[in-house]
Amino acid sequence: MLKFLHWLLDLLGWGKTPKPLPTPERPEDEPVLGKRTPRPPDPEVTPTSNGRVSQDPDREIDEAGDAIEIEPPPPEETTMGVTAEQKKVIDAVLSIFETGKVPSPDAYSAVTVLRDGAGISYGKHQATDRSDSLDRIVMTYIDRGGLYAAELAPYVEKLDKDMTAVDPSNLPQWVKDLMEILKKAGQDLTMVAVQDDIFDEGYWIPAVNQAEDMKLVHPLSYLIVYDTCIQSGPGGVGRIRRKFAEVPPSKGGDEKAWALAYVKARHNWLATHSNTVVQQSKYRTQALLDLIDAGRWELNTPLTVRGQTID
Repeated sequence: MLKFLHWLLDLLGWGKTPKPLPTPERPEDEPVLGKRTPRPPDPEVTPTSNGRVSQDPDREIDEAGDAIEIEPPPPEETTMGVTAEQKKVIDAVLSIFETGKVPSPDAYSAVTVLRDGAGISYGKHQATDRSDSLDRIVMTYIDRGGLYAAELAPYVEKLDKDMTAVDPSNLPQWVKDLMEILKKAGQDLTMVAVQDDIFDEGYWIPAVNQAEDMKLVHPLSYLIVYDTCIQSGPGGVGRIRRKFAEVPPSKGGDEKAWALAYVKARHNWLATHSNTVVQQSKYRTQALLDLIDAGRWELNTPLTVRGQTID
């Protein structure tokens, strides 16, 4: 009877520890059912300027606890295809061409009457009456309420008719009076801003557009194009380009070879011009040729142009 009971217990599995079932193999990255997956580590958090903490490096937490966007740091300032610092050097070279001096606050007051019939020439880039750039400067200055706007207003009609194109050796009194007002206005910060704005809009931006269309990259190339725009207007660039065969990078050419051919063609055009006053301005292209010969393509300072040093 006892044996029968032991046999029955063995049959039912009582009294013995069951053997564990084998665990089937599975890939390491397959989750185990019923097993909690470890929580991934929290992203790195950064204290914000107001002491709150955000997990997004591009956002801050405001006082109400809401996330706000952080302004990214500004990139290096650029003016079209060149940096702001290179633009200053280009402006300085143009000031040397126009006034013989590195630009200073007094450059905005420089005024004279040209002998070539262009009338009054004024300011940092010597805007002339005949080109209408002087007219635009005066009108914009009046519109912006400059300190000497009321004194300049009576001369607007005379400027519109290019009446300052007079003999420099025999100036009418009203021209002398206008020149004195312009000198005073050049010390007004409103006039400083107006001159820069007018030349950027009328000459610098068109020069940059043409340089970018030709895929020019060197600051010296931009100076070469800009100087033509200043002296002959933006249309002058196309006139010079038709005088030589070299092609720009946009057509598969070499930029430095194109720039050299361009300046040489312009130098020859100035030197053989029918107007002797224009002929005398070939010092501009000679200075550009000197910069090319010296390899000053990036216009790094210090830079010496016509005996004047730009720091």
